Amino acid sequence: MPKHEIIHASGREIPNELKETLLKYFKDSDLKKLERFGGRILFSITAPYTNKKRESKDSAIINEQFVKKIKELKDSPQELQESLNNLTAKQLREIAVLIGQPIRSSANRAEIISELIRHFHDEDLWQRISGSTPQES
Repeated sequence: MPKHEIIHASGREIPNELKETLLKYFKDSDLKKLERFGGRILFSITAPYTNKKRESKDSAIINEQFVKKIKELKDSPQELQESLNNLTAKQLREIAVLIGQPIRSSANRAEIISELIRHFHDEDLWQRISGSTPQES
C-alpha cells in the first residue's frame, strides 16, 4: 500500500495547496489545531482487489470428481499447491468436508491449504506403509 507521511511542525502555517485539500475533508478548527500544536498528516492509497481473480476462483465446482482430480496431484507438490491456491477459503473447507479432514473454524486460508496438502501426503504414506492400494471410487 503506497503511503506518504507529512510531519507538520507546531506554530507553522499549513501550505495553501495542502490546506485546500485538507479543508475538503476536515473542519477549519482541526486545521487550526494542527497549525498550533503540530502533527502528522498521512496519505495512503488502497485499491480494491480485482474481480478477475475472484471470478476464476469461484468458477470451480467442488464435488467428488474435483477432489479426485486434486488427489491425483499428490505426487506433484507444486501442482497440488497451485491448484489449492486458486480456490477460496470456502471452497477449501468444502474439500476438507468431502475428504473428512477436520479443520479448525478459525483456520485461515493458508492453514487450510497446509492441512489439505498434509492430508493428501499422509494418506499416500499410510497406504504405502500398510501395503494396501488406494481404492478407486
